[in-house]
Amino acid sequence: MKRLLYVSGYLSAIGITTTVFMKLNHFGHPGITFLLTSVILIFLFIPSLFLNLYKRDLAKSLSNKLIYSFGFIGFELLVVFALFRLNHWSWSTSIFLTSFVILNFAFFPLLFFKMYRKSAL
Repeated sequence: MKRLLYVSGYLSAIGITTTVFMKLNHFGHPGITFLLTSVILIFLFIPSLFLNLYKRDLAKSLSNKLIYSFGFIGFELLVVFALFRLNHWSWSTSIFLTSFVILNFAFFPLLFFKMYRKSAL
């Protein structure tokens, strides 16, 4: 499981930097490179990261599970938004607004409130 996490993270980082390089230098078909990178991020890296973190904190509180779940959904939607926006597909604004709401009104408040409570102890 960790090998999948590391390999998919490495491939995602290479794919993102390659896409940016291709886009800035006007090389052909950076959209295909970004599509493949997004598929790796959406279906391999983020789910394996979520499962790794979730299993590690399985015995911990419900708030940890909620933080991981909201973060997973929000960041998945953020990657999907970037894919839709760069390829000029429809529904990108709706996907971004959904991701924005989940991250800003569920994930970040839970995360920072938990960090604040932990530091106050």
